[in-house]
Amino acid sequence: MKKIYLLAVFCFMASICSAYDFTAVSPSGHTLYYSINGSEVTLSSEVVCNASSLKSYETPPVGNVVIPESVTHEGKTYRVTAIGDHAFWGCRDVTSITIPESVDSIAVYAFTRTGITSIVIPESVTSIGNSAFYECSELTSVNIPGNLTTIPEAMFCGCSSLPSVVIPESVASIGGWAFYGCSSLTSVNIPKGVNGLEYATFSHCSSLTSVTIPEGVESIGENAFYECGNLITINIPKNVNSIGAFAFFNCKSLTSAIIPDGVTSIEKSTFSGCSDLASVTIPEGVTSIGHQAFYGCRSLTSVTLPESLTTLGGDAFEDCLGLTSITIPKNVTSIGFLPFEVCYNLESIIVEEGNTVYDSRGGCNALIETATNTLLEGCQNTVIPEGITTISVAAFFCCYPLTAITIPEGVTAMYDGAFQYCTSLTSVTIPSTMTYIDICVFQGCTSLTDVYCNAQNIPETKETTFKDVPFASATLHVPASAIDKYKATEPWSKFGSIVPLTTPVGDILSDEPTAGSQSYYDLLGRHSNQPVQRGIYIRNGKKVVIK
Repeated sequence: MKKIYLLAVFCFMASICSAYDFTAVSPSGHTLYYSINGSEVTLSSEVVCNASSLKSYETPPVGNVVIPESVTHEGKTYRVTAIGDHAFWGCRDVTSITIPESVDSIAVYAFTRTGITSIVIPESVTSIGNSAFYECSELTSVNIPGNLTTIPEAMFCGCSSLPSVVIPESVASIGGWAFYGCSSLTSVNIPKGVNGLEYATFSHCSSLTSVTIPEGVESIGENAFYECGNLITINIPKNVNSIGAFAFFNCKSLTSAIIPDGVTSIEKSTFSGCSDLASVTIPEGVTSIGHQAFYGCRSLTSVTLPESLTTLGGDAFEDCLGLTSITIPKNVTSIGFLPFEVCYNLESIIVEEGNTVYDSRGGCNALIETATNTLLEGCQNTVIPEGITTISVAAFFCCYPLTAITIPEGVTAMYDGAFQYCTSLTSVTIPSTMTYIDICVFQGCTSLTDVYCNAQNIPETKETTFKDVPFASATLHVPASAIDKYKATEPWSKFGSIVPLTTPVGDILSDEPTAGSQSYYDLLGRHSNQPVQRGIYIRNGKKVVIK
C-alpha cells in the first residue's frame, strides 16, 4: 500500500493554501481530506472548522469521527499513517476521534479547540506536534503512548477539564506550556528521564496539590508552577542548579521550600505571593536574591541569608509580615530599593560587622548606606544614630507599630514617603539642621499629636508633606523666635496649636532617679512613657532634665 497523510488542512492566508489531493468518506460518514505525493506522504494545509480567515469544511464533522486505517482513491489503496497539522482545528462539535494503529505521527494543532472529551492515542504514535490538543477544554481523559519520547510545547495547554494524566517513562523531555491552564489537574508524574522543566510547564494548574520531581531534573524554568494556588508541597531535587523567575509565583498554599546547594541565584519573584510559605532554606553558594523574590510571603517568620550573598534585590522580602529580624551578611555590596518594605513587624535590622558598603551603626536597627550616611530602611525599634544626613524614600513606610521618632541633629533632608502611613506615630522631633521635607513624608500619620521642629529656618515642604495629618488636634513646637514665621507658612500654619519649644539643657540628670521607672510628665502635664523631646520632665515627683 502507498502511504498517505490524513489531514483537514488550513492556511494562515487563503492565498498560500496548498491543495489537498482528494476526499473520502470515513467509516463514521464524515468527508475527510487527504494528500499524497507518489508513494510518499506529504503535508498539505487546506481546511479547518470555524476559522473566518481560513477555508472551512463544506460540511464540518460532528460527533464521533473514525479515521480509517486505509483509503482507496482511483483504484489505489493508501495506508493512513499521519494526522496532519490543524486537521480538526476548531471543530467544536467533534466529541471523539478514533485513531487507527496505522498512524505513527500527529502534527501541530491537529485537534486544537475541538470538543473531544476523551481520546485514545495508539501505541504506534511516536511523534506528536506542538499544541496538538491546545484548548480542548472538554477533554477529560487521554492516554499517552509508551513510545513517545517528548511531550511537545503546549500539547495540553488550556485543557481545563483534564483531571489527571499519566506520562510514560519513555518521555525524556516536556516542553514549555505543556500543561499550562490545566486547571482541573490534581496530580502529575514526571518521568525519571526528564532533566528539566521548561517555561510555564505547569503554569495555572490551580488544582495541582503536589508534584514529585525526579532526581535527574537539573533546571526548573521560568513560570514553571506559576499560579498553582493549591500546590502544598514541592520537592526540589538536589541536582537542580537553576530555578527560573516566577517559578513558584503565587503558589499560595506552598508551606516550605528547600533550595538545593547547586543554586547560585534566586531569580525575580521566584516565590512571590507564596503567602503560606513558613520555611525556606537558602544555601551557602547563593550570591544573589532577585527583585521581589519572596514578596508577600506573609507566613515566613525567619530567614537566614547566606554568607555568600552579595546582591539583595529591591522589594526582595516586601510584605513579609511575619519577619521580626533580619541580618544582612558582610559580603552584601548591592541592595536594591527597600528590600523589607511593609515588613512592619520587623524589630531588628542588623548589618554584620565588616560590611564595607552598609552598616547598622551602634545597634540602631536600621540599614544605612555608609558612604552617604543615608538611612535606607528602618523598623519599629530604630533609633536614628548621629552622623546620619538623609532619611531615604519610604524608609519607614507603613511602619505601623512606630509610635515616636527623634531625628538627630545633622539630618538635612527626608524624602518621599519616609514615614508615610505610620498610623501609630504620635510624636516626631525634627532637628535644627533640617532643610527639606519631601512629598508625603508624614502622609497618613493619623495619630500624630506633637511635632517638635527645632529649625529656626522653616524647612522646605510640599503640599502633601503632612497630608491627612489631624492638624486640628496636633501641636507644633517650634523655636520661640520663629513662631510667627511658622504661623504664616503652610502647611505648618495648619497645626491647631503652635507653641514655643522648651529650652534644651544637659544630659539626663535626676535627683535620686528611680530604677525602672518609665513614667514622665512634661511641664504641661502631658504623660509619656519615654520622652522624645529635650526639656524638663517630672518623674516620680523628681525633676529630670533631658538634653
